[in-house]
Amino acid sequence: AKLGKFISQRRNLVEGSVMPKISVGVRLRPLDGNAERIPGLVVNTGKGGGKPALSVPVGGTTNEFIVDHLFHEQSSQGDVFHGCVEPIVDSALEGFNGCVFAYGQTGSGKTHTIAGSTSSMRPEARGQTSLTAAALFRKIREQCSLKPEVDFSVRVSALEIYNETLLDLLVDFDPGVERNASTIDRRDNNTHGAPSIAFGSS
Repeated sequence: AKLGKFISQRRNLVEGSVMPKISVGVRLRPLDGNAERIPGLVVNTGKGGGKPALSVPVGGTTNEFIVDHLFHEQSSQGDVFHGCVEPIVDSALEGFNGCVFAYGQTGSGKTHTIAGSTSSMRPEARGQTSLTAAALFRKIREQCSLKPEVDFSVRVSALEIYNETLLDLLVDFDPGVERNASTIDRRDNNTHGAPSIAFGSS
């Protein structure tokens, strides 16, 4: 009863907040090689007032794209995490489903943002996956110290989606043998009406 009351109170706080259901962030990657910045591009991160926005000149006109978060070229992994990802971690601990994904053309920095650098052990080189895992367990320890009656269960899966094929990366495989795609069993989950996917290697 205490646990149910605790979760209900926490959910009411989240549902009564102004937290958006979908949040869009744009990260600008540093230029490299012979790349040139788009002439006339105006970047407003929102720190000086107003909403974060990109003004892009196209064919004599200027298109303005307003987003929830805008990170300039010098933004760190930590800036992205605290601005975009950490609120989702917090809401997940309140019992809500959350998802973070990177979208962009080849070479735009998706892998760097999500996975971080594999050639450096510096803390600032860690990607959003590593930062999320560290924050998740830190916040679980904090909540357990405040509410000993609350239990947490963490499950992890690692999947690769390539050419519309799903692969379970946690299953051992023979490098000399082609891996088979995972089978998908899709069904509805009663938790907040969200669908879930169960994977089993075939």
